[in-house]
Amino acid sequence: MDKVDKLKIVVTGILLLVALIAIFVKLNIDKNEEYNTCDGENIAEWVYTTGALEYDTCVDKNNKLLFIDRNKALEKVKEERNIALDYIQNELNLEELSEDNYQKYYEYARNIDENYEHYDDILFLKNFFDVYDNNFLR
Repeated sequence: MDKVDKLKIVVTGILLLVALIAIFVKLNIDKNEEYNTCDGENIAEWVYTTGALEYDTCVDKNNKLLFIDRNKALEKVKEERNIALDYIQNELNLEELSEDNYQKYYEYARNIDENYEHYDDILFLKNFFDVYDNNFLR
């Protein structure tokens, strides 16, 4: 193998490495662009609506209320409102609440009336999902 062939192999390897790095960076940038980000704090609105001080909230650049850590908020609501979530899960035959299926729980919670079992908890879930949904760009 002469020097020209070795040089072609090295150049091809470098170009392939650069392409892989570019793909990795693009995928990570796109993933981060799926979510709204905090631009300031606005805990008072969430506390006023729900009485739940322990959820950390903020606002985005459009003044929409968000959870600072949406994953932590989702885990917390699963612990605190597990009875109502189990009720919805059984009613709709759903998997456990997750980022992938929260919209089905949200739809159920938006369509409740005062006669529903666990009304107060489901109303809390509706308010939770109002904020949780803001975390996603659409």
